[in-house]
Amino acid sequence: MNQITLYGVKSENFEALKNILRLADDLDAQVNEVNDTKAFIANKINRIPAISINGEIIEIGTSQPIEAFTTSIQTRLSNLIQNRPMKKILVATDFSENSKDAIKYAIALGKMLNYSVQIVHIFKPSLSRIDTTSYLNENLEKKARKQLQDLTNEELLSNPKMADNISSSFLSGFAADKLIQLSKKEETTLLILGNSGTSERAKHVFGSLTVKVSQQAHCPVLIIPPCARFTSLQNVIYSTNDNVLDSAFVQSFISLLGENKPHVHLLNVGLKDNYDITVLTELWKKFYPAHLIKSTQIPLENVVQTVLEYSSAKDADLLIVSKKNRGFIENLFHRSISTSFVIKSSTPILLYHEGDNASNF
Repeated sequence: MNQITLYGVKSENFEALKNILRLADDLDAQVNEVNDTKAFIANKINRIPAISINGEIIEIGTSQPIEAFTTSIQTRLSNLIQNRPMKKILVATDFSENSKDAIKYAIALGKMLNYSVQIVHIFKPSLSRIDTTSYLNENLEKKARKQLQDLTNEELLSNPKMADNISSSFLSGFAADKLIQLSKKEETTLLILGNSGTSERAKHVFGSLTVKVSQQAHCPVLIIPPCARFTSLQNVIYSTNDNVLDSAFVQSFISLLGENKPHVHLLNVGLKDNYDITVLTELWKKFYPAHLIKSTQIPLENVVQTVLEYSSAKDADLLIVSKKNRGFIENLFHRSISTSFVIKSSTPILLYHEGDNASNF
């Protein structure tokens, strides 16, 4: 993310500089404003208005017209936007039918958001023993590589308009660790996992993977249930219990909802004294049509069951779950309940917590 600081005091020239940033909608940046004279001196600002772009301070010239100054700044910002890496969706596959559903979901979402999609398979080398000699089973790796290439080619043929935005990556190692590592990359906006099945073994493996990735990933994680298909969103559940986190990410997730403007159900499961859902409601109304917003607060009992039942009752297309400092995720995805929550949900679940790159949406 770009770091931008504006230096100045209230004036027509300073407003003209700030207006340039308001027009740069596609600029991925954290913007700060400094109006204190002592701060100008500390940062060696000789003339205002001035701007710092990723550490480089640019001041208005001694006799430079404000129009020329703002035009030069606009050119620099345009270059930042053009050189910015395309936002990326990572979708993991183990070649199961449900992971294939997740890939199709990811590509459809990528089309809507104009994001690239990278299909990732993580191969865990197995050891076989013959005549007391251990060796890597190269045949399994070759087979997996071919499966990934065939799968990618199939999606490229099915989505010719996405030909430049679909790629694949073959990695070796432990799946959860590799996915967490990939989630740290700046261009990684979203990580998608498909529900891997309903057998007891699949529940155990998938549940463990989801717990670890959901708790430690550095970007939001979207879990796709079996047979889910991406369609235009009609009903979205936003479940949270931290007003500070809400203010940080509401605008980001509104952009994720697209132009269709679905109904948004704001849900808090907990004690009213600990969370004021009216604050969240008023926040959403600043950026979203009020008639499409409904808020509900339910006393804390069984969080998982309550959220799932509410989501089902509202026929939700997407369930967004958040909590500051990962506490809610850790509670929600405690090993004793994590598998049942994910496996039983028929709704795609978007998980995010403080520290995620959710602002990249």
